[in-house]
Amino acid sequence: MTRKAAYARLLTLEDLPEIKRVFNSHPTVMKIPVTEEYRNQQFSDLEKYLEKQEIIFYWGAFDHEDKLCSYLVQEFSRVRPTWYLKLLVTDREYSSRPLSMRHSGLGLCIDNAITTAESYEYFEWLYSVVLDRYSTRAKIWTSQSQMVSRYTFYIEAVFPPDAEPKFSYQKTLLTDRIRDRTWAIKKASLNSEHRFEILNKAGKLDLTYKDVYND
Repeated sequence: MTRKAAYARLLTLEDLPEIKRVFNSHPTVMKIPVTEEYRNQQFSDLEKYLEKQEIIFYWGAFDHEDKLCSYLVQEFSRVRPTWYLKLLVTDREYSSRPLSMRHSGLGLCIDNAITTAESYEYFEWLYSVVLDRYSTRAKIWTSQSQMVSRYTFYIEAVFPPDAEPKFSYQKTLLTDRIRDRTWAIKKASLNSEHRFEILNKAGKLDLTYKDVYND
């Protein structure tokens, strides 16, 4: 029986052994081969950012026995109110059987990441994906999230094989990706009514929704 995630939280240095266990259970992560060099770089970044807890955050989902089921990496931009969904990793048992990934807790992790970003008024996020097909796995992840339905998705940019990114944010999302396929950067943008709701609750608007969006 597939383990089911029970809760999600921000990961800390104490979770390092579990994060490494889940990461090492894969020969590839998001279609990137897990070479020794790539693994060492990931673990170096992992320890650094888990200790700092700023700009880059790791969200993890755990089962009832406090065993890590999945995690994601969230990076906040310093120059614009956008964040990047950089890495999604599930324990091997979920990846080998895509339909079981609904139990991996990635939806819980995404909800935590979105809620945190919205609290800082970051209303857009970006991620990279192979464009040859819309992944069944991605559909399962998003269907398990309570927050994703608040967003509209767009294709921000497309990169045919061997094409190089032009801007720094594109390089952030496409670093280490295999370039023998067409990649896209997708943008999720918070719908206007939810933006208004957040700004209104923060006391930044003394107007109605119609005043703002129906000139």
